[in-house]
Amino acid sequence: MEAVVNSILPVFALIIIGKVIHYYRFFKDDFFKQCNDLVYYLALPSLLFISAAGANPKQILGSLKFSAVLCATALSCVLLSLIVACLLKMKRSHAATASHVAFRGNLAYAGMPVVFLLFSSLAYSDSDLARAVIMILPVIVFYNLLGLILAMRGDDSKEKISALKLCAQIAKNPLIISSVAGLIFACLKIDLPTFAQSTFKSIGSMSFPLVLLALGASLSLSQSKKIIKETVTFSLVKCLVSPLIAAGFLLLIQSSDSDRCALLIYAACPSAVSSYIFTSKYHGWKELNSAVVVVSTLLSLPVMAALILILE
Repeated sequence: MEAVVNSILPVFALIIIGKVIHYYRFFKDDFFKQCNDLVYYLALPSLLFISAAGANPKQILGSLKFSAVLCATALSCVLLSLIVACLLKMKRSHAATASHVAFRGNLAYAGMPVVFLLFSSLAYSDSDLARAVIMILPVIVFYNLLGLILAMRGDDSKEKISALKLCAQIAKNPLIISSVAGLIFACLKIDLPTFAQSTFKSIGSMSFPLVLLALGASLSLSQSKKIIKETVTFSLVKCLVSPLIAAGFLLLIQSSDSDRCALLIYAACPSAVSSYIFTSKYHGWKELNSAVVVVSTLLSLPVMAALILILE
């Protein structure tokens, strides 16, 4: 229970504080956008880079099987969601959005804060934490590519957006660039000077408080009320079915307690806000996307707490 309190309650508290700050207008409207930009372009890339750069090639190779589990889990959620969408007689663009939000977890912004706090509470080693970070780096790239494919397949408008242009945007994603750069440093065994390591860690430490405050500020249930059945259905696929599928895959491979904890937390992450980029560009169901992001965020916290209790 102590691990749940130490890892979930701070996340929940920061989200609530963010909502309160936004509701009472303590800051200007663009404050939270600027927070998001700071995290997206500087703080989180710094954290991903220094975490990856500090790993050794053996850790990287050992984490790939867990990356594969997360990717296989995502594909399973897509398949299940498409079947559900077919049963609900949803049109193609709506089915594409549903399957996208049902697989794409908010690994960096929602999963990593919980993993960091949990590992600290359970006194896991820096090596365990490095593996937990490294396992999501290939998954971030996979999520972007799978999301692009689904969005393009679901676009039933006459206006088509260049896939090459969108792929170029993905390649310029600072999270992907920093992850790849960190892995290169690790594989080439390039040692960063102490002052550089301290700088990256200090900048990276801003990530989680700022992004959780911004996440809380963005939550709104106004859209969810209009499409309750669809919102709840695909939120459950993302937060409840996804970790169950991942747990099934874990039975097939060897894993340590720390690896299992990290992977299942990632599998239970809420739907990522970044999915909205593809939904918007490819004329998907934007209302469902927004609603699932909100509801899955609220649902993921008790699910993660239950997982921690079971794994503790």
